[in-house]
Amino acid sequence: MKLTAAKISEKAKIPAKMVAKYALDAGIGFLLANISTAQSFAPFGIAYASNTTLFGLLGTISGYAMMGHDFWRYLIAVVVAYVARIVMQNVIDVSPQIGAFFYTVWGSIVGGAGGIFIYSYTFRENLLFMLSGAISGLFAYVFTVARLSTYKKISVPEKINYICFFVTMSVLIVGIMALGEIFTSVGVVLSIFMLLCVSGSCGFLYASGGAMFVSFALCLYNTSYLWLSGVIILGTVFASVLKELGKNSQVIGFLLSNVLVGIYYGGSYNMWSMLANIVIAGILYTFLPKKTLNRITSLYLPKSKKKDYILVKKQQMKPQGRSKQKLEEVGSPVCNKCPKKMLCWIKNYDRTVHSFNMIPKEIMAPTVNNPSEILNFCDNAEKIVSEYRKDVINSEKSFILDYSKTGICKIGEKVCGDTGNVFTTSDNRCVITICDGMGSGHDAAKESQEISFLIENMLKKGFDKNDALLFVNQTLLMNGKGSIAGLDMLFIDLLNGSGRIIKANAAPTYVYRHGNIYEIGKASVPLGALDSPDCFEQNCIFLKDDIIIMVSDGFECDKQVLKECCKNMKDCLGAANAIAEKSNKPNDDVTVIVAKIA
Repeated sequence: MKLTAAKISEKAKIPAKMVAKYALDAGIGFLLANISTAQSFAPFGIAYASNTTLFGLLGTISGYAMMGHDFWRYLIAVVVAYVARIVMQNVIDVSPQIGAFFYTVWGSIVGGAGGIFIYSYTFRENLLFMLSGAISGLFAYVFTVARLSTYKKISVPEKINYICFFVTMSVLIVGIMALGEIFTSVGVVLSIFMLLCVSGSCGFLYASGGAMFVSFALCLYNTSYLWLSGVIILGTVFASVLKELGKNSQVIGFLLSNVLVGIYYGGSYNMWSMLANIVIAGILYTFLPKKTLNRITSLYLPKSKKKDYILVKKQQMKPQGRSKQKLEEVGSPVCNKCPKKMLCWIKNYDRTVHSFNMIPKEIMAPTVNNPSEILNFCDNAEKIVSEYRKDVINSEKSFILDYSKTGICKIGEKVCGDTGNVFTTSDNRCVITICDGMGSGHDAAKESQEISFLIENMLKKGFDKNDALLFVNQTLLMNGKGSIAGLDMLFIDLLNGSGRIIKANAAPTYVYRHGNIYEIGKASVPLGALDSPDCFEQNCIFLKDDIIIMVSDGFECDKQVLKECCKNMKDCLGAANAIAEKSNKPNDDVTVIVAKIA
């Protein structure tokens, strides 16, 4: 196979990304090796050599050479740490970060032992060099986690990744500042820019923690930077508090901290130079594209399905469908006037949107109960839910009620003791009632008919339902025969679909909607048992195509059977007869009324 000169040249090309990566490795190694604390202690280069490439090793050696102090021991240590990783990484079965710790310790031990052959070091100095390997090993662990997480080669808990990233960045910033006065300003700008990003994307504790790491590294390198630590920590606190007002407010937080710290120190440092650094960092933070800032954020907060709560404004939840439009309609007039608006829509955005999304689902049941979640934090919950309810109700100007009723006598009786009735009140509401007289047969039928007739006449003449119930209750008490009666009433406003159910010792009402059966009702006292009525009452919302099933207390049937009857229903009469025949309790009268909203 023949290769042309062009093909050879193409094969010889090194990808630009690879060149940039190796150059970055060498630069980081140079910066880390150039940092010394306590005048002679420089552990960071050894730590980096245990997890870097050959180019990173060369950069580290160059940094120690430039530092000009204790070069030979550090040269031995970094070479041993690097070679140990190359040789042992496929031999011992440990994670890269744990391996880096041991490689660094071994390098420090061998470097200290090598110092014995260099006459200028005492035994004590060599021993301390060996013992310092433990500290170097800890930094090796941190650097390895930060490096491999950046390249997506390992996955660690987000808090660990966050700490390792900030420790690494803090040390790198110190390394930049160690290059000279001009680079000191670069390091300060980078520190402020990084903390602006953190305070804008993380909670207060995370941002403050990052500021503490940076400040500690600065003071460890140079104790005269105590004022700078004050500006950084105080500025981060202000930026975290003011971030809800926008990016410019975060920058103002750092400017304010510079003024306060300057006043405290009596102007003993160059406040104008610090002001310029803050402005430059603020310009970068304000005008860099959002995509770039998100990439920077992803370095210390990688995406995780389990712990998205670290990001205060991640805003994973989104308004869905009609809910989005209702958010705009309801949010403007209601939420804008609420003093808790910022708390709901900024700090607790996800919870608020989730609650709004859940409202339509929770109010789809016929019973009118405010969704529990929004009630826990919203003072205007009832008003908001009311707006949603208007949207849930069909846009039809009015409804039509199609109904049918049927009854089955108790075995051995010729007359059903229950009375079912449907009529319209004076305020144009449709009323469905089932009255169950005491006992069965003619006497029960007569009593239930009288009560049903009495209620119908009172409501048609404009009496309030409570007055009608009280009158019937008093009438039963005055009979003096211990008469009691069960009553089931349903009021429906056919203009808007709103309804109210009232039950006095009545069976549950069933509503078939969208393939589901909803049961409404609970135990209550019959009329005539107490001095005043003690009824169960429930507001409801009815929709188009709802099927309402009202039954007397002689009815017993599984809800699945009701569902099948409604599913196969052709007309109300057929459904009422089918449901009545399914009753499991033939020893009592059974009355069934089926009504469909159309």
